[in-house]
Amino acid sequence: MEIFIILCWPVLILLIFLILKHFNARKRRNLPPSPPSLPILGHLHLIKAAPHRALQALSKKYGPILYLRFGSLPILLVSSPSAAEDCFSKNDIIFANRPESIANRILGTIAPPLDSLLMETIGGTSGV
Repeated sequence: MEIFIILCWPVLILLIFLILKHFNARKRRNLPPSPPSLPILGHLHLIKAAPHRALQALSKKYGPILYLRFGSLPILLVSSPSAAEDCFSKNDIIFANRPESIANRILGTIAPPLDSLLMETIGGTSGV
């Protein structure tokens, strides 16, 4: 019984530390407004049969720039033309790259890029 208690204390302290670190990190980030989310699903529960209508209603309620999470994927919803222009002209370097997903990594391993194969088929280069 004493061994169990001795082993549980470090795990409990680590768990408390991770929870506090998570909540402090969320407060420090300067994120746009966001509706309440579920722990694993994120904001997927808010998207019903017509996703474009649900996203439009969310943008009317929370403003033209909105932070959402679909599962673990962070989404920045920009619904006004002026905000979109700011994103793609002033902050274009930040939005230039897409996050790498597990699906891209797996499919990239199974099916490599077809650039050279397409060029050979078209007749642009010879097979080397």
